[in-house]
Amino acid sequence: MEELGNECSLQPIGPYRYQCIIEKEKIRGLAHRLSAMETTFLLLTATDYPDEKKFELTYVFWNHASKSLIIIKTHVNRDSPQIDTISDLFPGATYSEAEAYDLVGVDFIGNPHIKRGIFAPTDVVEKGIFPLRKDSGV
Repeated sequence: MEELGNECSLQPIGPYRYQCIIEKEKIRGLAHRLSAMETTFLLLTATDYPDEKKFELTYVFWNHASKSLIIIKTHVNRDSPQIDTISDLFPGATYSEAEAYDLVGVDFIGNPHIKRGIFAPTDVVEKGIFPLRKDSGV
């Protein structure tokens, strides 16, 4: 498996599965490298850790050359949950980012499709609630 330069050092976590944890500022550089490596974006999850005041973002990619999953994790501050979009590099990430924004409140800077009410019910949006935050009360 080709290393991803200074952005991350992949660690094996199982057969054909690699993971690295990066600072959020490195996501665009890493995504750019992945886009040049026969890699497809598969999914994005956002997990709320209110006690630690952060959200964990998990990006999952498939590398066709090595037939391996590449899992990239990063964290954003819960009080200012922003990170650069990768949707221009991986168009498949567009609505995964929109979903994470609508349901958890992570803002993906540069994604033009970020808005409320795509995935969250209207009544929840009108109350300003992000329903998948652990303290949302939903």
